[in-house]
Amino acid sequence: MEDTQFSLRKLSKGWMDFYLRIGDQGYDLTVASIFSEPLRDLCDGISDAISGSEKCTNGSNPHFEFEWLGEGWLYEWSMTCDDDGLLHATVKFSGNRVVGERKLPIWKTEFSIEPQELARQLWTECSTFLRNTGFTAYRALWGKDFPLAQLLALRSLLDHGPGSPVREELDLLRELIDGPQG
Repeated sequence: MEDTQFSLRKLSKGWMDFYLRIGDQGYDLTVASIFSEPLRDLCDGISDAISGSEKCTNGSNPHFEFEWLGEGWLYEWSMTCDDDGLLHATVKFSGNRVVGERKLPIWKTEFSIEPQELARQLWTECSTFLRNTGFTAYRALWGKDFPLAQLLALRSLLDHGPGSPVREELDLLRELIDGPQG
């Protein structure tokens, strides 16, 4: 299993840039807000991988397949969770608008990671981002509300299992905003 790192690079008016590093290989992923909800997709998919298919965030179907779109390109995510306890993900990048709007494959990558580790990376990236930018600036730049409930549910799942009393959610919110304490 290669070292996998996921980072949120930049948020600008209607665009979000991510970086995925798998071993020595890096992938830039640029997503448009009008088409996609990448943070919500990741929170829901990772939550489903941790909790198991019988306790999915979206009812009886795990959120293991989703698409992120740009203007003329597409990232297709497919995730599975096997008995080995790892989240296995495939990300395919395709372009269209070249040959009659037909989808043209450009690259495909696969990685495996403990879903808890990917959840911790996502939490850290979102926490750092929010401390520097804030919820209202996120909404102004992205055009949609930050998926706070999904992120808190994911972190709660890591720490306590599914569902948390509001007091624990407020503690997590303080950590999200203030950063880890001591």
